Amino acid sequence: MDEHELRGLLGHDVVDETGKSVGYLADVFNDRDTQQPEWLGVLTGTLRQHHVLVPVTGAERRGSSVRIPWPKDRIKHAPTYDREDRRGLLGLGDYRLSISQEKEGEAYAHYGATPVGGSRSR
Repeated sequence: MDEHELRGLLGHDVVDETGKSVGYLADVFNDRDTQQPEWLGVLTGTLRQHHVLVPVTGAERRGSSVRIPWPKDRIKHAPTYDREDRRGLLGLGDYRLSISQEKEGEAYAHYGATPVGGSRSR
């Protein structure tokens, strides 16, 4: 999914690989180099809400929801982020978000994923 489509789904339901709701799409984080969507910020929980990171890779639109190829339990235990972890990127006349390098590293390790384009040297 491209950035425009993802941004149009902000506030919509995010479901896991089996279709179970895991939360709502709160943020889209772009890669600092390519400025393409790299991470989804998902608001999870009911009483104790957290913002967690989920890779964009494999995400699909399902009606008005975003389906991600990860089990709910994996997402529930994903690295959380807060305001201090968010970084702004200016590009093409708009304001985009990127996640801090520390949180990005934690998230890649949690999902056992490799950064797009291999290892980062930022």
